[in-house]
Amino acid sequence: MDTPFDDINIPFRIANLYQGLGEIEGRLRAHEGVLLLEYRMKDAVLGVLRSRVKELRIPFDDIEDIEFHNGWFRKRITVRARGLRSFADIPGAEGGTLLLVVARRDAQRALAGIARVRLLQSEQRLRALDNWSPD
Repeated sequence: MDTPFDDINIPFRIANLYQGLGEIEGRLRAHEGVLLLEYRMKDAVLGVLRSRVKELRIPFDDIEDIEFHNGWFRKRITVRARGLRSFADIPGAEGGTLLLVVARRDAQRALAGIARVRLLQSEQRLRALDNWSPD
């Protein structure tokens, strides 16, 4: 049973784009079997020029793995897709992997949110197994 998970709302950044001239700021959310990334590009120099908000929806089935890394200096989320097309539209993604930097103040929110996403993925896979038939 998929329900809205408004509590999964993790702010992130993708820095050092375009030789350090650009960065992405956004939010990672999960809703109805998809990972939702809302983001916009901005210039890294003054932070004044901003693009319109874009949205990327990645079905849970397309996600190979999602992890939160709580390092001393960097907090980040790593999302690995099953294929290259999942992140084709977002700058900074390489080889089907997306690295999202999380601010220190949002580390607990990110840890709890990623745990919920992994739980949702597992529940979705179990439902698929329950509905499976060997036709």
